[in-house]
Amino acid sequence: MLDGAPQPYFRMEREQVEFWQNTEWSHKGAHAAPAPVTSLGLGGYWFPLQSRMLTTDGVRLDTIKVVWPTGGTARKPLAVRLAHVYLGPPVKPPGY
Repeated sequence: MLDGAPQPYFRMEREQVEFWQNTEWSHKGAHAAPAPVTSLGLGGYWFPLQSRMLTTDGVRLDTIKVVWPTGGTARKPLAVRLAHVYLGPPVKPPGY
């Protein structure tokens, strides 16, 4: 899903924080928390419980959901490869 609404970087960071808080409060532990992915655009996060990657190039927010019958460890690299297809050149937001 490609989302062109304003402030994609801020929204990505906010979603990551809120998801982390929910995993802490639900006692799912650190294995369920979003993991940072630094090799994408302005950054990104892998949400292991949902097999979902969230990243931005500063222009739009990209969400990649991987539904694949193979094990969970193969899903994250696939999401990273797909994210590279949709990311443009990084555009830093004000104050970044």
